[in-house]
Amino acid sequence: MPPTISPTVALQQPDVIEEYRQSLAEGFMAACTATLWFWNGIISIPDDAVIFSGRRLKLYDYTFFLSRFLSGGLILSSIGFLIATTETGCKQVLTASTWFEALALISTSSMFLFRVLAVFADSLGAKIAFTLLWLTTFLALSVPFSTSTKFESMLCNISHVKPDGSAGFIAVAIFDTLVFMAISHRLFILNRCISPKSWLATFDLFCGKSLGSVSRVLLQTGQIYWITTVGSHIFTLFAILSPPKSFSPTFTAGFTLVNVGIQNIMACEVFRLLRLEAVQDDTSSQWYPSLQFAQVTRDETGTEALSLTEVTDGSETTI
Repeated sequence: MPPTISPTVALQQPDVIEEYRQSLAEGFMAACTATLWFWNGIISIPDDAVIFSGRRLKLYDYTFFLSRFLSGGLILSSIGFLIATTETGCKQVLTASTWFEALALISTSSMFLFRVLAVFADSLGAKIAFTLLWLTTFLALSVPFSTSTKFESMLCNISHVKPDGSAGFIAVAIFDTLVFMAISHRLFILNRCISPKSWLATFDLFCGKSLGSVSRVLLQTGQIYWITTVGSHIFTLFAILSPPKSFSPTFTAGFTLVNVGIQNIMACEVFRLLRLEAVQDDTSSQWYPSLQFAQVTRDETGTEALSLTEVTDGSETTI
């Protein structure tokens, strides 16, 4: 084990001071992410009790729990990396952390796969296309092989983050964006109550005011998630792909933790909001919340009337 460096000696070594600064910055980002993640879980306990009590769990419910478990493992292992006291411990904890990170990205994206499959339940081609697109998120498995560590001055720090590690983040960003655009487009197309002849009508259409309650929440939560996470995705990719001296490897690794943490918090919160609305909605489906679209129909005399189409488990009924 390397000897402990006294503060007096450390102050005479600029490289050691920089190592401590980087470690402190990474620790601060890990602490903030852990605080947000655990606080979100604590305040969501009443909502989770309403959502999961008295009903049989479905596949998308298990995906929710898996995503929470993997992101929690990432946060705890990242903190463990900072307090490891041996070079072997650093490598082992980093290996666990990077695998948690890769699998958390994939599992969180799978939650949005279920959303888009529900919206396009009547289109086999769309379901196949989005499933194949989701498989590209497995590029995140490159993360464990693109990050290396060093143990100096009794500190664990990231020594290098290869650009290859950005592949999973790019795939996830593209998948989330296409899912958001596809769901929004379909809801806009099926929303026939408002004719966007003015900017105010267009705004109402964008907000989904004439949609059913579940469909409106589906649209709005997708907007909230995408707007919140797109910035962190872009900054993470910028940090990874920038020239080596632009950002320290430790800072880059720390911000990827923040990015994955934010993505998981928002994805789970979006899941809860939609499930809560479905629980309150008597027309919720057995597989996923019913999707309700307000539409204008005309009878034989040309008179317009409002109808409500409900897509439930792939079948449609007009109310």
